[in-house]
Amino acid sequence: MSAAAEAANPPDVEVLWGFCDGVSTPQPYGPFADMADALGAEFRRLLDGNASRGEVGRWLLKWMSAGPRRVLVIEDIHWADQATLDLLAVFPLPPRSAGGGGLFSGSVSGAEGDEHSHAPFGAQAL
Repeated sequence: MSAAAEAANPPDVEVLWGFCDGVSTPQPYGPFADMADALGAEFRRLLDGNASRGEVGRWLLKWMSAGPRRVLVIEDIHWADQATLDLLAVFPLPPRSAGGGGLFSGSVSGAEGDEHSHAPFGAQAL
């Protein structure tokens, strides 16, 4: 998914990538931790300081609304940790009038019922 998306990515759209791990105990907010360096020191402090889902969500909403068009891509969302799914389930979309704009995109690979899956197949959070 990443190679095709990067090739088609307009120059005025910022795209960040995060990946869910297929391990038995995935890191909380795993795909967002992958994006943390690109999101900056303030976001990294939120994750490292065990911020609440609300704090992380509000920060991401502010970031997505403040800049150019932004896309957060989460690969293998069927392996998402519960904290990531909880965040995505309640994350409000920025209003179109906010000036910026954002989009979450996710990929699911493998077969339904994969023994390593942590999230419901299809991850309704998106």
